[in-house]
Amino acid sequence: MSLLAIQIIIVAIAAVALGGAIRRFRKREMSVRWLALWVILWVGASVVVLVPKTSERIAAILGVGRGVDVVVYLSIATLFYFMFRIMTRLDRMEREITKVVRAAALRDSEKNE
Repeated sequence: MSLLAIQIIIVAIAAVALGGAIRRFRKREMSVRWLALWVILWVGASVVVLVPKTSERIAAILGVGRGVDVVVYLSIATLFYFMFRIMTRLDRMEREITKVVRAAALRDSEKNE
């Protein structure tokens, strides 16, 4: 089996990303849950790239016409999920910053009186 250039590139990107996730986990910057998610994502991407029939089988199971369609649908759903997580985290951070600024302002106003 000879590999296409795109297969080599995508597997290399997956390997680098997976290595980064493992490094972050070892530094305790990432939880086991997130490490597992990234391992599943990058290993899954590598399998689909190296064995293209895999996406066709998954498409047949899910009732989607083509393998590439299932990859696109899952990619979009994953991106929306991560975007949702980022937005909720940003909202939470904004509320926390507001609380801290309010408390500091009240403390400063009490000192000035």
